[in-house]
Amino acid sequence: MSDPAKGASVALDMELDFEKCSQSAALKALGADANSGLKSSDVPGLRERHGPNRLPEQKSNKLLKFLGYMWNPLSWCMEIAAIIAIAVVDWVDFVLIVALLLLNAGIGYYEEANADGAISALMASLSPKAKALRDGRYQEIDAGDLVPGDIVLVKFGEVLPADVKILGDDNDEPLLIDQAALTGESLPVKRFAGQVGYSGSIVKQGESKALVYGTGVN
Repeated sequence: MSDPAKGASVALDMELDFEKCSQSAALKALGADANSGLKSSDVPGLRERHGPNRLPEQKSNKLLKFLGYMWNPLSWCMEIAAIIAIAVVDWVDFVLIVALLLLNAGIGYYEEANADGAISALMASLSPKAKALRDGRYQEIDAGDLVPGDIVLVKFGEVLPADVKILGDDNDEPLLIDQAALTGESLPVKRFAGQVGYSGSIVKQGESKALVYGTGVN
């Protein structure tokens, strides 16, 4: 038999605007306790419901990506010129145009592949750990294992491991967060207790408890 209270909590979780709601409402919606955190026994069910705290890997067809560099205005002009060269049986121009077309596509593909590789290496090196409050004590876990309802400790120099709502009192010192990679803002922004921080942002100043409310693709 299902638990009505638990079902109501899940429904509230789905409807609640965590950016605007109070800290107490956010904690209640996720069934979280700011002082003791989640019970380890509850985590598997939450992870099954919300999924892992990871973005799905996007795999692309390398051949199609390469051919994509031949689908642009400059390449179209070169392709038309190649067709004309065939029509007038000018094989020298045809070979030269095709070689330039392939070279141009190859350079574009190579540069993007290098950029993707650098980003992947950076993300792997940053694979953040998180200090999560579970069973009444802080434990260092992989950020990928976080679930909505986890209470985490965030501080200077760390990457926010998920979307979080900052917990504390109105007179607490705010966190200074750099979210330029997400929003394009050139300067770090202050985030006070009750406000939210987004996954991937970097804490430039301060330390605070925070409630995880958004993980992975959610």
